[in-house]
Amino acid sequence: LQVRPGTASDYEYRLRHEIIPYLGKIKVTELSTHAVENWLATLRRSGKSAATVNGARQVLLALCKHALRNRIIPFNPVELTAPVRRQKEDPTQVKEPWSRDEISLVLSRASDQDSLDVFLHLMLHLGLRSGEALGLRWCDRSGARGWNCLGGFSHIWQSIGGCDHGGIWRFVLYCSRCHLER
Repeated sequence: LQVRPGTASDYEYRLRHEIIPYLGKIKVTELSTHAVENWLATLRRSGKSAATVNGARQVLLALCKHALRNRIIPFNPVELTAPVRRQKEDPTQVKEPWSRDEISLVLSRASDQDSLDVFLHLMLHLGLRSGEALGLRWCDRSGARGWNCLGGFSHIWQSIGGCDHGGIWRFVLYCSRCHLER
């Protein structure tokens, strides 16, 4: 199985913390669908999110697929279970966006640190997440990809206009309906 280092680390964590403590005493040849369903329910009752439980389920599913391919087990007991569904009362990681006052406060505090100031302006004005802002390259600064036109002019875009002669970034608003730039 060829996976990236981060994926391997995630699999190992899930094995050590979410699979082995609950199913480690059961031989793979004796693993039943009933045992897998009980394990999934136990993880949910312990407060794990649906995403965490399903992630652990995917790792166990992959292990059992490997065992099935190598004829260690006659069937994959995890395939016969359903993924856990998120419940309405489950907490979410979605956060409310910052208010204008909160944005102003953050930008004013970062204004004396040039690189942080530019980074935060990119994120806040372009609607970028930190990874997207960090991933911007010089070649991304022109072109009209990913425009989102709202009320006539774009408010989220994935490219940056050029610098003027004073070194100031020029933000370009583009209307996808009339192809007008300003």
